[in-house]
Amino acid sequence: MSNQFFIEKNIAQAIVEIYNVKMKKLLFVIFSPIILIWQLPQALLGAATALKFAKSFEKKIYLRDKPTAITLIYQDLPFSGVSLWPFILLNQKKYDTKVISHEYGHCIQSFILGPLYLPLVGLPSAIQCHLSHKRGGTYAANYFMRYPENWANHLGKVPELTKPID
Repeated sequence: MSNQFFIEKNIAQAIVEIYNVKMKKLLFVIFSPIILIWQLPQALLGAATALKFAKSFEKKIYLRDKPTAITLIYQDLPFSGVSLWPFILLNQKKYDTKVISHEYGHCIQSFILGPLYLPLVGLPSAIQCHLSHKRGGTYAANYFMRYPENWANHLGKVPELTKPID
């Protein structure tokens, strides 16, 4: 009797898993156009940026734990990474798992803010990056402590980058 119960339980679990997968696919099909429209400005800018640096393209990597992002590695970029949903563009010489997680945090910000992502996150991030390169020192060292980088670290689960440096 317990074997039959075990088999019936496994069949029921399999049916539930199949249902969940089909529902996720259905929701993806329904919401994909809405998500694209919601993040259209950064999607267009991301595609244009990816094409601009196409000559130095190295490879595409698939991140199982970050399936909503298209992660592209380039030989030479003027920055370590940039996130313009659905693209994460990384400099081959400067990226690691922390940078990937941080940039994925920006993808989540993009999902949350939609069309407000570029003025509320992209612009402040670009300005801080420029100032960090220009000023150097502790200003550059504390780059990840300031908005919006600290929020991206939190969303991307990168606690090591959120500690201040004196």
